[in-house]
Amino acid sequence: MGKLLSIQGEAHVELQGYLEDSGRRLLIMHYHGLAGNFYENAFIHHFVRETPQRGFSFLSINSRAHDHFSDAHLGGSSHLLRRGAAHTKLVEVRSDIASWVSYALDEGFESLVLEGHSAGAVSVADYLLHNDDARILGAVLASPTDLVGLQLEVHGRTEFETLLRLARSHINEGQPRTLMPESALDGYRFDAETYLDLFQPDGSGDLFDFRDPDRLTKLRAIGRPLLCFFGDGANEVCSVPVANALDSLRRELSPAINVTTSVIEGASHTYRGFENIVIALVLEWIMRLKV
Repeated sequence: MGKLLSIQGEAHVELQGYLEDSGRRLLIMHYHGLAGNFYENAFIHHFVRETPQRGFSFLSINSRAHDHFSDAHLGGSSHLLRRGAAHTKLVEVRSDIASWVSYALDEGFESLVLEGHSAGAVSVADYLLHNDDARILGAVLASPTDLVGLQLEVHGRTEFETLLRLARSHINEGQPRTLMPESALDGYRFDAETYLDLFQPDGSGDLFDFRDPDRLTKLRAIGRPLLCFFGDGANEVCSVPVANALDSLRRELSPAINVTTSVIEGASHTYRGFENIVIALVLEWIMRLKV
């Protein structure tokens, strides 16, 4: 019943997504994780089936950072941008989310809830820290990734600092698009500039610093209710036990922000086999949010 969409973002970059339109009262806008896309995760398909029953619309979106490597077409021309997760910085993702929000509001959707998964939750938080529209009622942060903590877990501090120096060296030599080693993150590829953008300690991607909970207070500037959850098998994206991470988030953001948290027992980072629980959790939270 839904439809594929293609819109033009900033500088005429073409962006694709899928809309299940069940009226203009409320739209849930979902943004994918690192090197993901608008259709891959199974829970997206569950949202498509379940949201109409609550009278909500659902939009799953790509940014130019979808998949590992991808081409971003420029509308009205034959030009391409070589992008994908390997070559896209957070400010570009922020621009693409902004274009989708503008599209939704221009189409007459009265209220929005933004949802991001994994590194996509980082991007949604980053967007909300830079944009303020009262029609965005709140945000769902599914498995928000501690990007810097993840690198420290994988490599240890000494090897991580070696990778950071390598990235800076490529940039200083005028080669910012040189790819970092595959070992930087389990086969994911990043150019030097993108690697620093995502993983530089205290940088733009270091929003969910569960290692130092005091640093989470900057997220208070989001200024909207949040639903944040993990599967208890999702420690691969969280530098501390997920229950501790959620406790820290709730403690550091309250009472400035109403934060609802949950741990889905048995679920992995992708929530395979637990999609119905995810959908129920999100939709019930939105129902309470609307009240």
